[in-house]
Amino acid sequence: MNGRLAMKTQPVLRDEFTYEIQPECLTQRGKHGQTTARWSELKAFSEDDSTRLIYPDFLPGRFYALPKSRLTPEFVEALRDNLQAADAPRR
Repeated sequence: MNGRLAMKTQPVLRDEFTYEIQPECLTQRGKHGQTTARWSELKAFSEDDSTRLIYPDFLPGRFYALPKSRLTPEFVEALRDNLQAADAPRR
């Protein structure tokens, strides 16, 4: 599923989320709580023009949607480095 379509068809993705990159994991925080995905638990990632999608292994058929317009260059670099180190394949 591409990011733009996901944002339109899944209202929960339009909620406000923050992401934090830590050496051992990616943390997502929102109004309904927090989830943490260890880098080793990420099975794949993809991106389109507007969104990066991160697929954690423990959420089959689900993903984290990160709007590119909200990502800093430092965040993108850290995300890329950690995905590469985790050997997460691109979809």
